[in-house]
Amino acid sequence: MSKTTQPRIPILPRDFDRKAELILQRIQPDLLPEQAEKIVAINVTTGEYVMADHKKTATREFRQRWPEEIAYVVRADGGPVGKLSWK
Repeated sequence: MSKTTQPRIPILPRDFDRKAELILQRIQPDLLPEQAEKIVAINVTTGEYVMADHKKTATREFRQRWPEEIAYVVRADGGPVGKLSWK
């Protein structure tokens, strides 16, 4: 007997961003202000997240935990993850 899996239902980009922002707003009271600059990688499907000091670490931990999911990566305060330098 072969193993069957449920097909993944794709989520539209606008729905992904909207849902991710709602999850971020829900978890921010537990994170701010002490951990405002931490990087949060959110699993939009489950609402779970991992947090780390650096984007690379947060992304790696996310992939280990949810290899098939797309991460929404942001600072805990909602700010940008990286900075551009013109020099």
